[in-house]
Amino acid sequence: MSETFELPMTPGLVSDYLLEVAAFTGDAATPSAVTDWTIVRGIQEITPPAVEKNLEDDSDIDSGAWGSQTGTGLEYTIEGTAKRPQAGSVDPGQEILKDAGRGTGQAGMVWWKLTSKLTGEGEMGLSDSTFTEQGGARTDLKLAEFTLTGRGAIVDAGGVAEDWVASTDYKLGDRVNLTTGETLTALNGGMSDAEEPTAPTSVGEVVVDADVAWKRTA
Repeated sequence: MSETFELPMTPGLVSDYLLEVAAFTGDAATPSAVTDWTIVRGIQEITPPAVEKNLEDDSDIDSGAWGSQTGTGLEYTIEGTAKRPQAGSVDPGQEILKDAGRGTGQAGMVWWKLTSKLTGEGEMGLSDSTFTEQGGARTDLKLAEFTLTGRGAIVDAGGVAEDWVASTDYKLGDRVNLTTGETLTALNGGMSDAEEPTAPTSVGEVVVDADVAWKRTA
């Protein structure tokens, strides 16, 4: 008699997330058209898009004792806390959120992209930004809370792997397929080598390809 065993699930970590932002401009009509993303550093806590559904009662006298509701709208927020740099220095990603937090209309909007560092897959969208720096005792580290309130739909950030190409400028999170069938995800940006790297023997291992460090993810 055969037996079936299930491997225990390995929980994910909040630190697996990478948040990138870009100031809203008229140059890009959709988040997929944004080419200049900036990583938000110093994040201590983050809540992925928390989607809420607006429900309206659509029952009538023919429904009997049972009520009925239908969804008529969706909205979301992303909330997080970040450590602020020491006096005299700034984090470019936090500054984009802070500047938008002091703006109204289009000046208060940011593009955002939340990506899995392990798979390169993620989501992105357009949101209004609020950014509030926190006070405290003289020995406390400086913190800031931020909230991204959705404007429109959440869209797939892609993450589709393409064939590896020699001497190509890759960016953090890019995914490639090797001719031997493995899938790699870029841990940093840089130029690939003239020859295809040898795939790591196991998922999770890293190989260096000229300027790019790739993690095998499939």
